[in-house]
Amino acid sequence: MLRSIVICVTTCLLAAVAVSAQKVDIRAKDGVNFSRYSTYAWAPHLDVEADHPTADGSSLDLKIKKAADSELKRKGYERVDREASPDLMINYVGFGTDVTSIEGITKEVATGVKWIGDPQAHSMRSYRQGTLVFEVVDAATDEMVWSGWVNEMARTFEKLRAKAEKATRRVFSHFPEK
Repeated sequence: MLRSIVICVTTCLLAAVAVSAQKVDIRAKDGVNFSRYSTYAWAPHLDVEADHPTADGSSLDLKIKKAADSELKRKGYERVDREASPDLMINYVGFGTDVTSIEGITKEVATGVKWIGDPQAHSMRSYRQGTLVFEVVDAATDEMVWSGWVNEMARTFEKLRAKAEKATRRVFSHFPEK
């Protein structure tokens, strides 16, 4: 019986973590009239190594930009080259982290020494957490007018990368209409 309760509670906690990991956060500068913008371009990744998964022109970079382009086009914005003097510049950064989560019954048995209770009453979970952060800058004033970010979790970095396109669409679904 106790084992069933522990399994049920652990499952609920993991589900709660998974749902919270998919939350999109956005910030928009107060008073910005997005209807005055019509074009945008992607800023180059100046601080990204050539072998990074999101380096300019990499397959992941192209997927992320394609997903954002699709959402922005749907909202009335047009992608142009940087040389065409766009209204907005978009920059993004993506990174991943290894995370280990330990949940369970603990008891301090001596100063600085913790005992984790019955092996059936705790869990340890390792996963990868990826974050995508997008910044949209007014090209004329060089001020950030909007930002959006999302965290995702997966067992491997490959699975995390596979979620990038959908995560990008979720972020830009919150971008203001033209």
